[in-house]
Amino acid sequence: MTTVGLDGGELIAMGMPIGRISMERANITRHRAVSPVPLLVQAAQRLRAQTFWTERLRLQARLASELTRLLTDMPALLLNPHWNTGRERDWKAAVQAFTNDVAQLPSVRTDRGTTEVDAGPEKADHAFQALRTASMALGQVRDVMDQRSTNTMGAAAQLREAARSWAAAVEEGAPSLSGIGESVPASLLTLLDEAANLLYALSLRTTLLRDARQQAGETWVAVAQRITAEVRYAVVDDERRAVDQIAALAPGPSEVLRVSPRADDKRNLMSDRWVILVSMDGGGDWDYGAFMPTATLSDDDALRLAHRVIALPTLGGTIMGGTGVILGHPGLFPLAPDDARGIAEELGRPVLEGGTIDTVDRALEALLEISALLAAIPVVRNPRRAEERRAQAEALVPTAHELIGTLPSGDLHEALTALSAEVDTEVSGTNPGALAGGLAETIRTGNGTNAAAVWGWIRWCAVQAEHRRRDIQ
Repeated sequence: MTTVGLDGGELIAMGMPIGRISMERANITRHRAVSPVPLLVQAAQRLRAQTFWTERLRLQARLASELTRLLTDMPALLLNPHWNTGRERDWKAAVQAFTNDVAQLPSVRTDRGTTEVDAGPEKADHAFQALRTASMALGQVRDVMDQRSTNTMGAAAQLREAARSWAAAVEEGAPSLSGIGESVPASLLTLLDEAANLLYALSLRTTLLRDARQQAGETWVAVAQRITAEVRYAVVDDERRAVDQIAALAPGPSEVLRVSPRADDKRNLMSDRWVILVSMDGGGDWDYGAFMPTATLSDDDALRLAHRVIALPTLGGTIMGGTGVILGHPGLFPLAPDDARGIAEELGRPVLEGGTIDTVDRALEALLEISALLAAIPVVRNPRRAEERRAQAEALVPTAHELIGTLPSGDLHEALTALSAEVDTEVSGTNPGALAGGLAETIRTGNGTNAAAVWGWIRWCAVQAEHRRRDIQ
């Protein structure tokens, strides 16, 4: 079993995968069911699906069209100081009708009674999720118009979530049936995002609510786009000043750049990530972003920038993969190697990986797995299982020693040898799981521990060694 992180990939700590647990296949419960006539059941499902999909897609296409209209009309009702009361009343009634119709949308599942072994888990209905979430967001916008609420940010967050679900539905596709129209129009994605952006902008500039001004030839949709851009530029400027303040404390010359957010992290009007590239060409050890929490930021800046400011060291202009950190709120957290590669690709910068770095990473991974196995033993009730984990840990010791033995003598070799000796004492029964526990504490809280400091210093030595090796070549 493998623990996954927020990005859906294997959980990485200090460049190493953690959270692996070995289980015997025989101990995994299997649920079996028998369908005596699978071909007949499948044929019946196909016949039922023909009628089902016609009904489902017809209503879904109509709902998508209605949502498009509601989102297109929304800017005028939120921004126009001379809004039309009758149009507002009609829009609110349409929102209620839309919400009621979404609740009646037929489910994707055609036969909930099937118990075939090969039947997988029920498929997520992304289109329905998007329409339902959008209806809740529009309900909040209606409350804002009625002055029962000022929570435009909550409505914006729901529209952003609806956009993510709709994007999944667009990627998934839908059966094309004549006479129904487009049931999953990709154009709706843009409207959902733009509506969310406007609501985020209004949460920051509440004075613009029903008090905006049109410029010559502008539609209210164009006004909304202009206001959103203006507010976003102001937010970017404010954030840039705060990030420059952080970068000024870096242990070497720094460069502040902006990169796009990961798709799942697009939450606010400004979701781009800030990257501080720190040149370590002058020598010294990389502090793994320890300079960032020392910056004096306002509470609003610290909260807004949380998990969006990244520090990455460079040597000779090359990004050192696996050594980046993210500023949390509070604390520091390791940047996943895949994220570092993606950032480097977007910035057009090379990444230093492989060679000595790979050897050291594999040695560290073995040492961490040994410690993690030993840490799990006290909570294992079955003596035989506990002994199996101990045997697995002991079997990994020669692998770690062999990898360390391939490294040339020097500070790096000595540091890894010392860390290996500490893990050997864990195997012997002295403070078992100490290394894994220290790293887990750093990941959980974002605070530094001795184990994390040693781990980081060893990895930085590996980066420097590999950089020198390639320079010589």
